[in-house]
Amino acid sequence: MRRRGAFRLVTCAVCAVALCAPLAPAAAGAATQTAGPCDKDWVEPTPAEIAVTSVPITVASTVDDYFVLYVKHDRGNDVVLDVPVLVKRGEPGTTALSENLRPLSADKYRVHKYRVDDPADVDGDCIDDITEVDDFGYRNPVNRAESVKVRYGAVAIPDRETFEKFSYQGKNVGSDQYLKDLEYIKFNVLNIWSDRPRLWFQDTVWRGWHWSFHNVGLSHVWRCCGSGWARGVLIYHPNVVASDGSLGVYRWEFQSYDDYNFREIELVNEALASAMPFTKDNLAYYPSIGWKPLKKYKNQKSKYDASRVNILLSKDIRPDVPYVSYNAAEGYG
Repeated sequence: MRRRGAFRLVTCAVCAVALCAPLAPAAAGAATQTAGPCDKDWVEPTPAEIAVTSVPITVASTVDDYFVLYVKHDRGNDVVLDVPVLVKRGEPGTTALSENLRPLSADKYRVHKYRVDDPADVDGDCIDDITEVDDFGYRNPVNRAESVKVRYGAVAIPDRETFEKFSYQGKNVGSDQYLKDLEYIKFNVLNIWSDRPRLWFQDTVWRGWHWSFHNVGLSHVWRCCGSGWARGVLIYHPNVVASDGSLGVYRWEFQSYDDYNFREIELVNEALASAMPFTKDNLAYYPSIGWKPLKKYKNQKSKYDASRVNILLSKDIRPDVPYVSYNAAEGYG
């Protein structure tokens, strides 16, 4: 797997009225908000700015605090965006704020501190940060996508166990012949061309087709505010070597006929990484399905080389070796 440079934005830091009203909680124990960010009399709290002088980032904290980690992105023409990538409750004494991608230099980060009893709404979805942090998986504080019922999928995958629960394993689904015997999850991205893409993972065991998740899980979203719908698949390769030399890579790709540029790829890569905190820089974009994605990658390779988007190619999955066994086994005679 090839390592690339710095990534870009996933969502906007400014609270705005959500395009669609959030669903009522479907899971037992999910928090219900009676008053919050999109009420007309709500006043957004002013955060305390915490200076970042070194990486890894550790801040002084109490359990009454919570923190938002932003990554600075220079878009040119004097435009610098602060992109929230992590929301974390404070711990007694100190709190470590880290990403699951290769760290940048200290000047590329920004940290805001808020009070737990007066939370903000950094992703602008009309649900406060603490409600989303405490219900991570069903909700996601840096993903503006609204929650769906757990039988359909999720807006975040907190751990490997959840990935296994949602993933399809062992045989084909419909015409997806190349997915045979692979462990994978399908995902959907809405508003892919905006600076606030919204990401959903679907329970691929029960919703094997993208359209089935669209029609059942998100039909109301597409009716009210849908544009730029992208469909992809996330595949786990347990025996592919990651950039740090460890085994296990999560490869993601769009459908072969989708035609996206580096900007969209970068946005989705960031959204996936933020929504899958159990990954450790072993997430990789795979541009080798269909001629369009591979051609786009080759034409824009310099941009990928300067980013933090890891690239996985066919030769990384199937190395050029003189012999590959069809069935591995032991025999005695």
